[in-house]
Amino acid sequence: MELRDSLLTYLSKLEGIGWSLERYRLDGVGRAVIEDAIEAEFSSTAREQLIEYFSTINGVDTEQYETLDQQVLFPSYVPLSLSEAVEAFSFLSPDGQWGAGLYPFAADWSGNYLCVDTRSASDQTGSVVACVLGYLPAVISTSLTDYFDFYSECIDHGIVFLESQKYLEQDYDAVNSAAKEKFGSLRFWS
Repeated sequence: MELRDSLLTYLSKLEGIGWSLERYRLDGVGRAVIEDAIEAEFSSTAREQLIEYFSTINGVDTEQYETLDQQVLFPSYVPLSLSEAVEAFSFLSPDGQWGAGLYPFAADWSGNYLCVDTRSASDQTGSVVACVLGYLPAVISTSLTDYFDFYSECIDHGIVFLESQKYLEQDYDAVNSAAKEKFGSLRFWS
């Protein structure tokens, strides 16, 4: 399945449990705009993932929400707009907190990010990396497509759910167990 299809499937599954970003989600931006905004030296795998992601979803309209919890794409993480991602990337890389090449696509507004590894020389290029304050970056998925597919499966198995009809939540132990089964040695959430 392609990234766009995986993302749209995930959004549909979120709606199926009563969680909708539709009224907050900003339409994606055009390929040329994204190509101008992201680095030319990124690996082609990572570039294509970022182009497809930001052409599908360009963050959320922060003026339309009542609380931060209403705009999360994953439990605790809000999708960044392309301009927010560019700004975050500029201070995260190359001499930033976690090193060069980690391009954010979601954040929790506490300084933690979900990123795509964009380094051409990396054997993890295109992987989703969790960058959490106080910890080393951790690869949590082999690609954005796999990440969205995994979270769709988590919804199917009831380990990502709507808590009290208000908050998108996950059973962290069950998510870790499912991630270990699916991805093997990759660490998910600790």
